[in-house]
Amino acid sequence: MSTGAMYPRGAIYAPHKLAAAEPFRTIRDPAPAPACFITIPSQLSFWMNQFDGCCVSSEECFNIDLVATATTGQPYVVDDHALQHFLRQYGLANGAPLTDVMDIMAQSGLPDNGSTFFDGGYRSVDWTNYDEFCAALWQTKGSVKLAVAADQLQAVVQGGVSGWWLTSAQTDRNIDHCIGSCGYGPAEYLSDMLKSLIPSRLAPATPSIALFTWNSIGIAAHQAGLCPITGESYSRSPASIRKAANGATAV
Repeated sequence: MSTGAMYPRGAIYAPHKLAAAEPFRTIRDPAPAPACFITIPSQLSFWMNQFDGCCVSSEECFNIDLVATATTGQPYVVDDHALQHFLRQYGLANGAPLTDVMDIMAQSGLPDNGSTFFDGGYRSVDWTNYDEFCAALWQTKGSVKLAVAADQLQAVVQGGVSGWWLTSAQTDRNIDHCIGSCGYGPAEYLSDMLKSLIPSRLAPATPSIALFTWNSIGIAAHQAGLCPITGESYSRSPASIRKAANGATAV
């Protein structure tokens, strides 16, 4: 197991807000989610999370990047100066509940380079239900936003180097970090897509989730790796909305 560098976290656990959120509903028509799916932006960033406990806002930037890649084929990397202004304006540099940041994104948005990026409405997702989690990723083509306990995650992540694995974890309710997901499928599929060898102890057919944190995308076994450390999970629909300065909605 590789030992990752120590990076800031910053998610404030808010289970009462999770309980109050409207649940995600799978749309079963016209077609169910395919067996595997992933979007991998060609450019990523720490989005200030190597310096500040701003992981909840950094994940919003990843979501913007992810949706831009899924819809146009081109990444969109929010500028750090724009993000710094956003963090200072709303006092988000040293931690925030996930729903608070999604509320700000839905109401005021994040301005960058002549456009403002907004979130659509959010719904809670049952992270223990693999089919529902996959459907949320497939239907929105954006990130599912998660609050996790990061100790075991940070033990395997090397920031800036994608392809790490979290094959198993002990149950941990010390929820303190926000990450985003961008794909799902058997471990073998995600291994191929991220060009990362499957650990020998993991069966190739193991249902798995692709996750972003600290300028990297890695893979967690769904039941054994992700579920034991997760405390909140949300989808947004539309996942991201970009509005130009003239008020027009842009892709």
